[in-house]
Amino acid sequence: MSFYSMSVLQTRFAIELRLSCETAHNFFVVLQQEGSDERRFRAEHYLEANPPENYVLDLGESTRRSLTICRVDDEGSSRTVSFSSDTALPGNTLTSHKIHKSNSFLKRLRRKCSGSVYQILLSHCRLNAWNQHSLSTIVPNSVITFRILRISKGLPCHDMIIKSEEIANDFCELTKCIAETDAELQCERSQSREYDGGLGDAGDAILDHSIKFSGLPHIYRRLIILCVLLEWSHKEISLSERAIPLAITQLRTSSHLDVDLCSPMSARLSLAAKRFIKNTLHFDHTVKFFPPIQHSPVANFTRRIELAVSIRNLELWRHFPLQSPVDTFRCELQGIIEVEVNSWVKQCESDLPNAVRSLTNSLSFFSDSYISLFGYFDISYIGVVFATLDQKLSKKGTRFVRRALRSLDTHNDESLESFTKATMKLFEGFKNLIKVAKEARVKDGELFSYESWFTASAVFWTFTWRTMCRRLTLRSLAEDNEGICDERVLPSVVNFLAIHKALCEDFIHLELQNANLALIQSLMTFLFTQNECTLQAEASTPLSCITTK
Repeated sequence: MSFYSMSVLQTRFAIELRLSCETAHNFFVVLQQEGSDERRFRAEHYLEANPPENYVLDLGESTRRSLTICRVDDEGSSRTVSFSSDTALPGNTLTSHKIHKSNSFLKRLRRKCSGSVYQILLSHCRLNAWNQHSLSTIVPNSVITFRILRISKGLPCHDMIIKSEEIANDFCELTKCIAETDAELQCERSQSREYDGGLGDAGDAILDHSIKFSGLPHIYRRLIILCVLLEWSHKEISLSERAIPLAITQLRTSSHLDVDLCSPMSARLSLAAKRFIKNTLHFDHTVKFFPPIQHSPVANFTRRIELAVSIRNLELWRHFPLQSPVDTFRCELQGIIEVEVNSWVKQCESDLPNAVRSLTNSLSFFSDSYISLFGYFDISYIGVVFATLDQKLSKKGTRFVRRALRSLDTHNDESLESFTKATMKLFEGFKNLIKVAKEARVKDGELFSYESWFTASAVFWTFTWRTMCRRLTLRSLAEDNEGICDERVLPSVVNFLAIHKALCEDFIHLELQNANLALIQSLMTFLFTQNECTLQAEASTPLSCITTK
C-alpha cells in the first residue's frame, strides 16, 4: 500500500500504557477532548498498577486528548475491560486485565479519589514513541509509561509503514515535487537559476504533516530532503553550493534516537549518496595519482571532495553499516589508481630500465602525501600500486630480458657492454622497487622473483667485466713505460687495485638474494680476477706481494 492510498483511510488511535509502582494501587484514568469541550469525547477507567500486560485504550479519531490520572483508595467491583467508544479496537480485547468501572463515576470519584491529579496532553506526544512520566505526586515511586498507536481497519500497522520501501519512495517523490515547485517560485522572485534547497511554508507544512501522520521521526524528514537534493536533476535550475551542506548540517544536528525507524529511507539515501560520490570522484578528473610527482595535487583534490567525504562520514551509517557508502568511496578511489597505473605500464615499454628507475625514485621521494590521503580512506597506496603493477610489469621485465638475450652477440665486446648496461640497470631498478614494496609491507608477488629473470644474463655480465678489466689493466701496464715513477710503486699496481676494487663494489651493490645467481657470479668474478692477477704478475716486477694479497 502506497503512502497516497494510505492517507485517505479513516484513522483511529489508541494509547498503550502501563502503570508501575512499588505497592499495589488502583488509579482512576480519564481520557477526554483537550480544551473546555468535554462532550465530544470522554472515557473513564479504573486501572490496576503492575498489570501482567499493558493496557490499550481507545482515543477515537484524534490524538488531541488529555490523560488525567488520580489514585483510588479502594478497588470496588472488578470487571473486564470495555471501551467507552462505540468502535472496538481490533485485536486488543484485554480480558486478562482487571479494569474497575462504576455506574456512577462522579460519585465514586468524589468519594474515593485522593491526592493530587496528574494530567498529560497527548497531542504533544509523537506516534509510536514511548513516553514515561513520574506520578510521585499521586503515589510515591510510581510511573506511567505509554505510547500512542494508530489502529484502523484497512490501514497498515506502523511496522509495515517504517519497513515499506514503496512509502519511502512515495515520500521522495512528494518532496521532489515540493522542492521543484519551490525552486521555480524562488527563481522567479530572485531572477536567479539557483535553488538554495529550502522549502516554502506550504511545502514545509505538507511534508511535516505527512511525516507526523505516518508516525515517523523528524530525522526521516531530514533524510528525505538530503536524498532529493543529492538526486537533483532539474533541467533549468541548478543547486546552490550551500544547499547540500546545509541539508547535511541539519541531518547531523537532528536526534538519532529513532533512526532505527528509517531503514528504507536510509537505503534510498545510500543509493543517492553512492551515485553522488561516484560523480564527484570522476567529474573532470584531471588530478593524476600515479606516478607521484613533487608538486602534489592532493590538496586541491581534497578540497574538491569535501562534500562527498561529509556524506561518507555521516553518523547515520553507524546505524546502518550495510548501507554505508564507505566501500563505494574506497573502491572508486582504488579504481582510479589502478586505471592510472595500467596507463603508465602501457607507456613504459619503450624504455623499461629508465621507466622503472624513475618510478622507484618517485615512490621513494614523493609518495608521502598520496599515502596520507588514501590512508584516510583505508587504502594502502603502495599496496594498490604494486598489486596492479605486479603481473603486468613482471611480464614486461621478463620479455625485456629475453629480447636482450636474443639480440646479444656474445663475440662482440660492444654488444656485450651494451647488453650488460641495460640489463644491470633494469636489475637495479627492480631491486630498489622491491625495497619500496617491502618498506610498505607489501606481501610477496611476482615482482619479488625478479632475480630469477636474470640468471642467464648474469653470465654475460661477468664476460663484460672481464673484457673491461683486461682493457683497463693493459692500459695501466702501458703507463708503466711512460715517464719516471717510483720503482717501489708502479702506476699499474695502483690502477689494478682500483679496477678490481670497483669490480667487487659493483658485485656487492647487486645485493643478490638468489643463491644460484650469487654463486655463479662469485665463481666467475673470482676466476676473472685471478686471471688478471696472473697477467699483472707476468708484466710487472716485483709483484709477488701483490699476487699474494
